[in-house]
Amino acid sequence: MKSKQILLMSLVIFFILISCFDPPPQEEESTGNLVFQILTWSSYESSMNKTAVDTYTCPIVDILHLIPRIEFTKDTIYHLGPANQEWITFYESDREMLHTERDISGVLDTGTYKGMRLFQRNLMYWICTHPDDPEDTLVFADWNYQDTSIIGLYDTLYNIFGTDGLYYVNNSLLHNVNLDSTSGDDERIGCYFKILPGKTTLVTVRMNLISLDWIDKNEDSVYTFLNTTLDRLYNWQTPFDSIITMSDFIVEYLP
Repeated sequence: MKSKQILLMSLVIFFILISCFDPPPQEEESTGNLVFQILTWSSYESSMNKTAVDTYTCPIVDILHLIPRIEFTKDTIYHLGPANQEWITFYESDREMLHTERDISGVLDTGTYKGMRLFQRNLMYWICTHPDDPEDTLVFADWNYQDTSIIGLYDTLYNIFGTDGLYYVNNSLLHNVNLDSTSGDDERIGCYFKILPGKTTLVTVRMNLISLDWIDKNEDSVYTFLNTTLDRLYNWQTPFDSIITMSDFIVEYLP
């Protein structure tokens, strides 16, 4: 097996918000159903035109991960604003699983949701295929936060997504990574959707990364996790140059 490497992506997600009931006369429904899935680009676009990969590049087909909790808020999130939002816990789990296995559904009140808080374990795994043999599955361990002296491999961290991108909390204030000069993440995925009575809202959070490179310096065809002198994951790619975000929210309101 040639050298290949894999990088991380912070995350792909597939939300389906379903409210398929007729409100009774003179009465409006106050809740709707939410079905939530997480999918990679290749899972979401089963018939996409994939770019050619060389012998050092591994197509990403799934992610193995532990996501302990997912929360939503109707409150506004803004740069240097207070981190005092009212979060609604929608999903909890203590099971590590593939994103394509994750099937989440529940009930949310109708209204506009303007933020998401995603908890995840630092350690995760890229599931890829061998560039020369699509039947050969490659599993690459990786971590979301690189400084494991601060956040351990198995520790839980969280990301906050407002309507205009990714946020983090510092001194009880929210910081947008695209406006904070100390950060170069440039992550613009924004969370904004509505739960409407008597209608179906389809929200897709799609991870746009399709491949990563694995550098197997000693050419033993075995991925050596945490040994940066030998193996390294890098060069995550999106399917087209026009796609510059790691993930996107895609919202549709159906009859």
